[in-house]
Amino acid sequence: MLDRVWRRFLRPGGGVRRFPSPRIDSDAQARNVRAALAAFLARDESRFHDLFLAGKPLVPDAAERAWMEHLAAAGYIVPARAGAVRPCVRVFFLDDLFIATDLLVHDDEDQVFSLMLEQVFLVRTMDVRKGEHVLELCLGSGVNAIAAARCGAARVVGIDVSARALAFAKANAAVNLSRARGEAPLTTLHGNLFEPLQADDRFDVVLVNPPFELIPPGTRYFLHSHGGEDGLDVVRAFLPGVPERLKPGGRFEMYTWSPGDEGAEFCGDPLKMHCTVLEKTITHEHLVKCMRDDHFVHHTFQDKQTPDKVTESTAAPTYAEIEKELSRLYPYEAML
Repeated sequence: MLDRVWRRFLRPGGGVRRFPSPRIDSDAQARNVRAALAAFLARDESRFHDLFLAGKPLVPDAAERAWMEHLAAAGYIVPARAGAVRPCVRVFFLDDLFIATDLLVHDDEDQVFSLMLEQVFLVRTMDVRKGEHVLELCLGSGVNAIAAARCGAARVVGIDVSARALAFAKANAAVNLSRARGEAPLTTLHGNLFEPLQADDRFDVVLVNPPFELIPPGTRYFLHSHGGEDGLDVVRAFLPGVPERLKPGGRFEMYTWSPGDEGAEFCGDPLKMHCTVLEKTITHEHLVKCMRDDHFVHHTFQDKQTPDKVTESTAAPTYAEIEKELSRLYPYEAML
């Protein structure tokens, strides 16, 4: 089963499977890349989709050539045969954010994950207020941390164990955040969960979309999804440390999917070791426009030892069912 999922998700194809991460060397280059992506998308959404989401080579027309030069210089595309270009990354457009991720044929464990329901949910529902300090664990492409900066956070820190994910996040932050608008830069730290932080570092909000897929011990799999045998290894690792990283009144927001039975999702057990359930149940329809008849369970938790610290988590009934539906609904526009 796992091998079938792995092969289907990678969608094997010919050619190069690994490109360097995008490179943005200056504010001017970041502006040029964003302008090129925005102009290309506005002019012809279907061609943007074919190149950056379907991965099809494209022969630029006269109007597109200048844009492609900027994108090639930043490592988003490379020349191909007969005057065509081919993508080095996927590029998603979500609520005014252009987010680059790895191609699906990138089959190394450090693949930077495409945008999925988790990121759409967090970007559109995160409770981040102007002037707050925000930490994101398991940073990935950086989309959630970048959205937090767009919300007005005064400080945004992202941590990931993957150096490749940090490189993508830095490039995405450069393209999407603006000092002229007063947006905080994204600070990236390389390491495991809270380890790279200073001992006294505290935050108003901690965000995380942890790896949650059930992976047998010793199995090679993507870091972005490897949740261990029951999908909860990463959750168990960071959850006890969350309260001490929150400022008084701070909030913890987690989006995860978990196995379960008819009574409850299994992630409830480690959560309840630290939290008390305050409320639950909202429809998935209100959160994301992709899945039409499914319902998510939304929990708000309060830390037992420090009652003014509120946390949130989201879980779904069965990941396999939703993953199957996502495959049916792909491409990405279905999420918007």
